[in-house]
Amino acid sequence: MIQIMTILFLIVLLSLIIYIYFSHVKCEKISVQVIEILSKNVNFLNELYKKKEAIEIGKNIKIYSQFKIIAKVAKCDFISFFKYDYTKQQAILDFIFTLDDKSIVDDTLLYGLGVNILALNSFKFESNDIYYYDIDDMKIENVNIYRSMIYKGTNRVYYQNIYTNSDNPIGLVAISYKDKSYIIPEDDKHEILRMINNLSKIL
Repeated sequence: MIQIMTILFLIVLLSLIIYIYFSHVKCEKISVQVIEILSKNVNFLNELYKKKEAIEIGKNIKIYSQFKIIAKVAKCDFISFFKYDYTKQQAILDFIFTLDDKSIVDDTLLYGLGVNILALNSFKFESNDIYYYDIDDMKIENVNIYRSMIYKGTNRVYYQNIYTNSDNPIGLVAISYKDKSYIIPEDDKHEILRMINNLSKIL
């Protein structure tokens, strides 16, 4: 009787060992397959990220080049690019960059503006002209923009929205001059407006 019990125990033990072994082999195989799938996905995501990064770099070069051309036509001291953030309940204006005739200007006072520019009464938003903004009014409207302009020696600012359609501007171009009396000639205005309209195709 003891021998039969021992044999049964050994059979059960052996069966359990075989079951555990094959379960382990199966799990290992599944793990290898899962790792292979994840590796392929990681490789795919890396390739996708590289492509997106290359597209983004290409887009930024086009934007930068277009702004340099606008600045040359406008004969301005500075040109700034702002983009609207519609993820919040209102259209918040985010500063992107400022260029002078040589390179990007460190315009740190303009970061984190948090201003709903669409609510500012002194701004005009029709697309048929480049509008002038009196910097003394900006002292009341937004002190950070005002300080940035004074710090750079800006005395005259023209601006225009970049539109995908008439209701939703995607960004704003600010063209600045140190010369308080500078007036953009009409021919230059038309050319600048044309180039600003072309920006919507890049953005």
